[in-house]
Amino acid sequence: LGQLDDAAAIFRDQLKTSPDNAEACIALGIILRQQKNNAEARQVLERARQLAPANPLPLIQLVDLDLGERDFEGAHRLVQDQLKATPNVALAHFLEGKIWATEGKWDPAEASLTKALSLNPNFGDAYTLLASVYTASNKTADAVRQLEIDQQADRGGQHELARGWSAVEVAQAGTRFRGNEGAGGVVPTAEALLVVA
Repeated sequence: LGQLDDAAAIFRDQLKTSPDNAEACIALGIILRQQKNNAEARQVLERARQLAPANPLPLIQLVDLDLGERDFEGAHRLVQDQLKATPNVALAHFLEGKIWATEGKWDPAEASLTKALSLNPNFGDAYTLLASVYTASNKTADAVRQLEIDQQADRGGQHELARGWSAVEVAQAGTRFRGNEGAGGVVPTAEALLVVA
């Protein structure tokens, strides 16, 4: 914890001398989230978003903050604003799918993630989350089909699913997802889903 305090102090000092330093805002916001100082993290990340609207990290962090607080309306508002500004950017559709999935609304999650993948076929985390959505909504065959399609595509090893999942592994990932959902957790990261016993 002391290292986080030291790092936060460094970025606070940078912001005193350069208050428009978006990178320092982003770094401080991430550190504040790790310290569970969500209110200040939100302020700093909103400032970073104003300073660097093209940088996706503040949006990602703010959506994750809202999801962690179960503020689905706030998360949807952030993403809808982004979609109005950049309707053809895969990340915004991915985040929308992530919100829907966290809410357990599988059909709109599937639609958003499919849109993200149509915009960026190399978006590994979108494949992972879509497979989780399929399994959580008892569409294991669709999940396996999606993973097989993904494995056949040459994506240059840009994401984790290239390692090849069996139907059993897909079902296990879906079970873990459904288990986290009821505990107030958010959609697991790709790394969390790939821990298969």
